[in-house]
This record gives sequence, structure tokens and C-alpha cells, in this order.
Amino acid sequence: MLITSAAAGLVELARQIRSRSWTRVLTYGVALFLAALFVFTNPPFDRDRFIRATEGEGHGILAHHYATREDRRREDDLRALAHFEEAVRLKPTSPNLQIALAKQYLIMERGGEAQLTLARATKQFPDSAEVYFEYGRVLGQLGSAREALNALQTAVRVQPAYAEAHQALGCRL
Repeated sequence: MLITSAAAGLVELARQIRSRSWTRVLTYGVALFLAALFVFTNPPFDRDRFIRATEGEGHGILAHHYATREDRRREDDLRALAHFEEAVRLKPTSPNLQIALAKQYLIMERGGEAQLTLARATKQFPDSAEVYFEYGRVLGQLGSAREALNALQTAVRVQPAYAEAHQALGCRL
């Protein structure tokens, strides 16, 4: 669709040049310059953060690969953990990466670190029902029944249509 629009714009630009309508040609030129500036600066004008976030997502993808291999070994779990940690470091604004890191900590039998990761995530993402849900599940697995109940209730309050949270809350009750 963009290619078709660009082609139509070039045809119109050629027509305006032939008719010597320099005001319109200048308008098209300014619009083209601004569009190019917008594309090449990667809004919101923080290219480094954009690059870090992209690299963080890449580490997350690699981590998922290692964590879900069918013939997974201990080395794969360690690689997955290292990639999840790097993903969260590079893109701390992703609640999904923090949840995945916590799940990997659980797989590696490091429940305290999973709990700490999700406790921080609940403060960083207070409107994320998924974070509270996973935090409740981790707390339940670690034997903190009352805290697990509170986290699941928060998940349901934040997202009333979250069926899995309702189910976990019901089971916990």
C-alpha cells in the first residue's frame, strides 16, 4: 500500500513539475523531507534505547529457544537464563520478559530470585494483571499462601476478564 501511494505521489510530483507549479513541488519536497527525517530518526528520537530494546527482544527470542528445546539439557537452561537476564537488562520496560525470566528462575529451582523479580515487576507495572498473576503463582509455589491470594486478587481487580486469574484465585480460595 505504501509503495502504491509513493508511486502515485511521484506521478503527481512529475505532473506538478511539468505544469511549473513550484509551490506544490516545494510542498511535496518538504513533506518528503519530513517523512524521511521521521523514518530515519526512529521516534521517540532515542535511537540508543530503541537499539537496546530490539537487542533485548532478540535475547528474549534466543532464551525462549533454549528454554523450550525438546532435548534441553542443563547447559540450555543456563543459556536461556543468561539470555533472559540480558533481555531484561536491555529492555527493562517489558513485563513479559520479566515474567519469562522469573519462570526460568523457577525452572532452575531459584524460587527466591523468581519471587524477587516479580515483586519488583509488580511495582514497575502496577497495571499488569499478568505480572500479578504470575507473582501469585510463584508465591503459591513457594508456600506463601496469603501473599499469593493477595496477588491473585490484585490480578483479577486489574483485569476483571482475566479468566485464568479467576481460576487460580478460585483454586487458591
